[in-house]
Amino acid sequence: ENLIALSHKTMAPFNAQATLWFRDAFAALYLPTTVHGRVSDIWRSYAAQAAFRCQGLSLAFSPPVVEQDRNAHDFMGDYMSERPLYEEAG
Repeated sequence: ENLIALSHKTMAPFNAQATLWFRDAFAALYLPTTVHGRVSDIWRSYAAQAAFRCQGLSLAFSPPVVEQDRNAHDFMGDYMSERPLYEEAG
C-alpha cells in the first residue's frame, strides 16, 4: 500500500478508529480522561507524536482498510462536545 510517513517536524491529528500500533509505541496508547471522550483520542494523538519523536518513531497514514456504517446521531451535539478541541488545539 501507499503509506505517507510524516517527518518529525510535522504533526497531524489521528483518531482511535482503524489504527495499527506497533509494540514500540504501546506506551502512547493511553487515553486522557480529563477531556470529553469524543476527543480524547485526538488529544492522545498529539501527545503520542511527541513521544514518538523521543523514541525515533514515525507516524504514517495509509489508505482506508475498513468501511464504517454510521449510526444516526446528533451532529450538533457532536460539535459541542468537540468544540474545546477546535478552540484549544492551536
